[in-house]
Amino acid sequence: MSYTELFLGLSLTCFGFIVYYLVPYAIYSSEYGLFFGIFNLVVMGEILVGGTLFFSTIQPYIQINFFRLLILIKRSDARLKPIIINRLESGKIRNQKI
Repeated sequence: MSYTELFLGLSLTCFGFIVYYLVPYAIYSSEYGLFFGIFNLVVMGEILVGGTLFFSTIQPYIQINFFRLLILIKRSDARLKPIIINRLESGKIRNQKI
């Protein structure tokens, strides 16, 4: 078992415990500070994971368009375009680390 699987399993176990035991406890005992604290942590986690997945998906498009913008600004580097495009294409899998 890899460390990634171990970390993911422990994280999801903790997340499940918090959602299925602490949230109902907070509501039942009228501890709204605890409830909203848990709610904020869950929402922040979703934002971080969702943002990471979203930006890793659009990263190649941003790289190519940024490169095109640089070529428009500095035309003297246009002859390097095939080399740079080739390097971006060859490193596409390596650059998307999830």
